Amino acid sequence: MFEPKRIAKEAIPAAMEKALRYRLLNEPLEAESICCDVLQVDLHNQEALVTLILALTDQFETDFSPPIHRARELLPQ
Repeated sequence: MFEPKRIAKEAIPAAMEKALRYRLLNEPLEAESICCDVLQVDLHNQEALVTLILALTDQFETDFSPPIHRARELLPQ
């Protein structure tokens, strides 16, 4: 698991752009980490939740079990 980094609320839009870019570059672990950082500051950030779930599903082909359980836990939010 990732060690969350404290980011400022003002930095959330730039962080989310970076997370989306990492997903497009097929780097879901980096995107997951950024989303977790954003959610530490803004627990109900829908963009971060959606991107986190997508980053987890991006990992299904390489490591199916842990990401699917985390994705299922996040869906009710």
